[in-house]
Amino acid sequence: MDDKYHYSSLNRLVEGLVGGSLSSDWWNKPNKAFEDRAPISLMNEQEWIRVRDYLMFHAYGVGGS
Repeated sequence: MDDKYHYSSLNRLVEGLVGGSLSSDWWNKPNKAFEDRAPISLMNEQEWIRVRDYLMFHAYGVGGS
């Protein structure tokens, strides 16, 4: 699967968690969960799973504050 597929799939989760109007900010701003890297920078063959795992953790409601 290519990176565009992963982004499209994961962006649905991002929009559900932060709203469509803030999803671009979520993808493009540094995030402490990813060592202050923007999540979009992890959307490559090796690291996109980190973003998926993070989003799934929070989507299931087990994420902390």
